[in-house]
Amino acid sequence: MYASVIWGSIPYTVDASTVGTAFGIVTAIQNIGLFVSPLVATAIINTTSTWQDSNFGYFYMDAYFIMINIVGLILNIVLYFMDIKYYDGILNKVDKED
Repeated sequence: MYASVIWGSIPYTVDASTVGTAFGIVTAIQNIGLFVSPLVATAIINTTSTWQDSNFGYFYMDAYFIMINIVGLILNIVLYFMDIKYYDGILNKVDKED
């Protein structure tokens, strides 16, 4: 969900001459996250699973993904209020057609 919001907000937040660079940077950061997150999830499962445990470490992996979502929600709320306070709510504005 957060990735789809990022793509739409790039043209609103950067100059027109740097939109391509901004899309490239966002793509690189997103790909780093898509590379690292499964490795972390696998490491969590491998270090917390035992044969005696019935859920094989998936509880802690779920907790990891819930934590990531909570951090994303908090950052989203912070971004929303910073946008209103410092940038006059540019991310909520809709361009009017003349």
